[in-house]
Amino acid sequence: MSVAKIIYVFLISAVVLGGAYLLTIMQPGPQSSAATSSIETVEDTSAYLREAENIENQFAKRKEIGAVDEKDVADLRRAVALREKYISITGSTDRLQNNRLLKSQTLLQNIDAKSFYDTVTDFQKRAEAADEAGLIAQAADLYNKAYELQNKINSDFPLSEYKSISRTADFERRRRMMSAKPLYEESLALEREGDKANEEKRWADAQSAYQSAVEKIVKISIEHPNTPYVDFARKQRIEGALDSLRSAPLEGDLKKLLSDADEAEKKADYMQAAEYLSDAAQMQARINKLFPKSITASEERAKEILRRRDRVFSSRFGKEILDQKDAMDKLLFEGKYSDIAEISSNLIRKTEQFKKDFKEGSSIVPEDLALELRYINYMVRELPEISDIVKSRLKPVAGYDKIYMYSTEIPQSLYSKIMQDNPSRSKGDDLPVDSVTFEEAEKFCKRLSWLFGKKVSLPDIEMTKKALGSLKYVDINAISWNISNSSEKTQAVGTKKPNDGGFCDLLGNVSEIVVVRASDGVSYAAVGGNAQTATDSLLDFPETPIKEHSRSRMTGFRIIVEEKPAQ
Repeated sequence: MSVAKIIYVFLISAVVLGGAYLLTIMQPGPQSSAATSSIETVEDTSAYLREAENIENQFAKRKEIGAVDEKDVADLRRAVALREKYISITGSTDRLQNNRLLKSQTLLQNIDAKSFYDTVTDFQKRAEAADEAGLIAQAADLYNKAYELQNKINSDFPLSEYKSISRTADFERRRRMMSAKPLYEESLALEREGDKANEEKRWADAQSAYQSAVEKIVKISIEHPNTPYVDFARKQRIEGALDSLRSAPLEGDLKKLLSDADEAEKKADYMQAAEYLSDAAQMQARINKLFPKSITASEERAKEILRRRDRVFSSRFGKEILDQKDAMDKLLFEGKYSDIAEISSNLIRKTEQFKKDFKEGSSIVPEDLALELRYINYMVRELPEISDIVKSRLKPVAGYDKIYMYSTEIPQSLYSKIMQDNPSRSKGDDLPVDSVTFEEAEKFCKRLSWLFGKKVSLPDIEMTKKALGSLKYVDINAISWNISNSSEKTQAVGTKKPNDGGFCDLLGNVSEIVVVRASDGVSYAAVGGNAQTATDSLLDFPETPIKEHSRSRMTGFRIIVEEKPAQ
């Protein structure tokens, strides 16, 4: 190629490239958003607001007179669009404008949602009517439609007054209830069937119905857990009735064993009764294990049967102890003391072993028997002497059969021998015991009852007056120690002249504790006056109530002994 031609091609290329560059720089560039917005001036956007406000004001007037039609709604929709456009273009943050927009949007959503709300309400009413008519499937379908449409209102019209999350939840709950209700009603029918069969003693039918009812309740709890038809208390009640039916044969066997035990115990066949009760306890334990929900299942009942078995079993040995105790009391009553030491020692061992073996105890053996036996065993060597002392001073009381009163007040020598104590403040073996409480006097009587096998007690006030007899023509100073002849001190018992009944010191020396019986109960009093009482006052047979635990150095007591067994 020639040089000229090369230069020519170069020039042509330069021209083309230059033209292209010129075309490029002369073309308009891309428009920015700012450039676009600048096209619509403030004057233009203000027109949007004016038009929106005119529409809104017109709508408000139409609404006030109740003449809103579809055109009005369409106009309101345009007003909302104009306000939205204005705010979008200007980027306005004017609270007033935004509130006006929100108000119009809310009004528009209320209008748009109203028809949906009315449909939801219609679904609800139809569903309730279907429920009342027993059309459960239809009711469930209608509640489902109401649920879905209310959900649409909530999502599409969130500003409207018809939005309601709680209403949606209520429809959902009712929809679930309608799904569960057929099962629930079936379970109720089965329960009623079971109750009727139970009343008619058709045990197999009752069991079958109850079992099916329980299965329905379980199905409800699994498939419809959040419905009010889930009732675990009802399930437990039906299961209890079912277990009660199933355990009925065992319960019958149990009642028979308990009845046999009663009969054996009445016949004092304690070993046989204990065997029946052992079997009954095992039967109860079986019921508890196999049928824990039965009304007859009871751990406490099983324990009580075992406790009763132990008591019955203990009765055999307790009866042996009591029989031997009765034999010993008979010897004491008859004054035959030669074998008492051996018998009491043997009984002490048996009684203590009994208490050890049967810790829950048995009412057949008195709680204080061991104490009584130990006391008798301790005093056995002095029994003959004590018996002679007491018997020698017993006198009959006129009008009382086989009841004898001690002829004097109890001397300190006898009290000390029986009680191993002497609370008296005026000391002397032959002086009457003083400063005793009525509880201590009763305890003295109880111990003598143990030693004699006879009932020993305090006399009551009527018996004491009977023993005193008439005081007419009686020389009070001759039969009593009183303020005029005692130097105001107690004197040896039995040193004054006895009365016609052979009793000494019923008046004076120490006042005597007696029992006072009344309709409202028993109390105690000190009667007869003492060494510090005036002679004339003794004629009135003084009587002073005694308080619990009270003591007086001028108060003692005497006893009565009944010629009959103590027990």
